[in-house]
Amino acid sequence: MKITEKVIKFLNRNNPEAISDDIAQVFHKRKENGEKDPMDNTVKDIIKILKEHPDIERAILANIAEKEEVPDKLIVKTAIKISESEDIPNSVITDVVNRDDTHISDESINEIIEKGKFDNAIERINLIKNVEDEEIVEENVKNELK
Repeated sequence: MKITEKVIKFLNRNNPEAISDDIAQVFHKRKENGEKDPMDNTVKDIIKILKEHPDIERAILANIAEKEEVPDKLIVKTAIKISESEDIPNSVITDVVNRDDTHISDESINEIIEKGKFDNAIERINLIKNVEDEEIVEENVKNELK
């Protein structure tokens, strides 16, 4: 390996944009190759990467969510896995959903709220604040009040 390739590889190791590009490429290669459960395997990879890069985990996940070629379902499954993880704070999910440059559908946010295992109601309420569909908001607020 040439020295320039080593330097580029090292720099990309901590570059959220490069990491998210790699994730998108891996997902599509898995899908094209007909791999069984390409989404689940990609979610495992994302969780592993987020654990390895706790200082830029929010940026990595946000960049993945921004990718048009990455389906919302991948973000939903990743968010649910994050909520189940002890190593990654739930605030990563709400921070990414709160960003203006990420476009996660109301249905996807609702699925994260319903299936996620959040430590406290504050994280769920922060997610609810990002839903624009009044029916979904109303249903989630009722559930929180119960």
